[in-house]
Amino acid sequence: VRLGPQERGGPLPLTLAQAGDTVELNVEIADDPAASGAQATLRLMIEQLTTLDHLDIRLNGTALDLASAQKRLNYNDCWLDLDVTKLMRKGGNALVIKCTARNPHVLAPLKVRRVDALVNGLGK
Repeated sequence: VRLGPQERGGPLPLTLAQAGDTVELNVEIADDPAASGAQATLRLMIEQLTTLDHLDIRLNGTALDLASAQKRLNYNDCWLDLDVTKLMRKGGNALVIKCTARNPHVLAPLKVRRVDALVNGLGK
């Protein structure tokens, strides 16, 4: 599935039901973090994500370090904030989320409900 103004693949949520499932999104931003010295954060909200689930998340082909992500849990929702300052670029950004292992104790699929690109510190 591809999302974004160029592809218009459909709305969120996107489902990762089992290991091997992959979703692709085009995250477009109008700002240029590298040129402005701003900080860029990729914020994801994934339903049913547990410590026994494993994801491979890539932005523009580069694997993101989930161990360094800021995580917030709210019942079944897991919010992940990932620093993508060096990877996010003006225009289209290819985001790929692959489920590599699922928690065998959870029957409900993973659902990617939110994808936000936050750019802070423009015009410093």
